[in-house]
Amino acid sequence: MISDKKNIQDICKNYIILDEEKRNFQSIDNKFIPTSNFIKKSLSIIGNTINRLFINHKNFDLILDELETIFITSDMGIDATEKVLDELSKIIKSNNVTDMIQIKKILYDILLKYLINLEKDILYDNKKLLVLLFVGINGSGKTTSISKLAYKIHKQQKRKKILLVAGDTFRAAATDQLIKLGMNNGIKTFISEKLDPSSVAFDAINFGINNSYDIAMIDTAGRLHNQGNLMDELKKIKRVILKSSDKIVQETILVIDGNIGQNNLSQINSFNSIIGIDGMILTKLDGTSKGGIVVPLSLGINNIKPIPIYYIGVGEKNNDIYKFSASDFVNGLLGI
Repeated sequence: MISDKKNIQDICKNYIILDEEKRNFQSIDNKFIPTSNFIKKSLSIIGNTINRLFINHKNFDLILDELETIFITSDMGIDATEKVLDELSKIIKSNNVTDMIQIKKILYDILLKYLINLEKDILYDNKKLLVLLFVGINGSGKTTSISKLAYKIHKQQKRKKILLVAGDTFRAAATDQLIKLGMNNGIKTFISEKLDPSSVAFDAINFGINNSYDIAMIDTAGRLHNQGNLMDELKKIKRVILKSSDKIVQETILVIDGNIGQNNLSQINSFNSIIGIDGMILTKLDGTSKGGIVVPLSLGINNIKPIPIYYIGVGEKNNDIYKFSASDFVNGLLGI
C-alpha cells in the first residue's frame, strides 16, 4: 500500500513531461494571470460530479465505472476515456493504492501528462511583423476572440502596435463588428473595398510593415471544413501571406467552439491537413461547455497530432480570455 505523498510522487514522476526548450523569441502575452477560478467555474458540471464521486464512494471499481460514464458524456470520447482509465487502473492495482485522495492525485498526474503537451505561447520576433491568421467554422467566435486577444495584448504591452484586418469579405456585418470592437479598445482596423480576402491580407501586411506595426490579426469568413472551394480560398490566403514579405512571422490559429464536443476532432483534422494549424483558441467555456474534448486533443486520438491550445474563452467581456494552463484545466475537470 502507498501511504505517503513522496511515494505517490515517485509513482507518477515519469508521467509529467515538460518541454524546457528555450527560444529566442518573446511571448505576446508576458503576464500570466491565474485561470484556476475561471476554469473551475467553467467546468463546474463535470468537476463537481467527479469531486462528489471521490467523496461519496470508497470502492475503486465502482469509481472506475462511474468515471467512464462521466468522461464519455463530457465529450472526452470512448477512445480517450479507455486510454486514461486503463492507465489509471494499472497504476492503482500494481501498487495496491486504496486511498481515494491518492487515486485522485494519480488521475490528476495522468491527465496532466497529456494536457501539458497543449501548452504553448504565441511567439514573435521583435524585428518582424507577427501575422496571425484566424480561421474556423461559422459561429466559432473568431471575430470576438481576435478582439479579446488584441485587447489583452494592448493592455499588457502598450508599446505594441496592433492592426486588426477585416478579411471576411462575405459579410459586411463582420467588418462592422471588427471595426466597432477595435474602436472600443483603441485599436485600428484595416479595411478594403476589395472582395478577394487574399488581396486584403496582402495589402494589410504591407501597410503593417510600412507603418511599423508589431502584430496583424487577420479575420476570415467562417466556413465548414468540408466546403472544398472555401477551404481552397483559405489555402490561397495563407499562400499569399507567406509570399508577401520576408519581414513577417506567420501563425495560423483555429478557433473552435467548446460546445460542439467530438465534432471538433474532424474539423481540426481537416483544417490542419489542408492549411496547417499552429495553435488553437477554445471558446465558449462559460459553464455550459463540458470541456472533455481537450483530452482526446492531447492524446492524438483519430491520428490527430496534438495542436497547442493558446487561449481559452470563458465569457463575453474583453478580458474573458486566458492562456491555456494544463494544470488549471485538470483541476477544473476533477473539481480540485
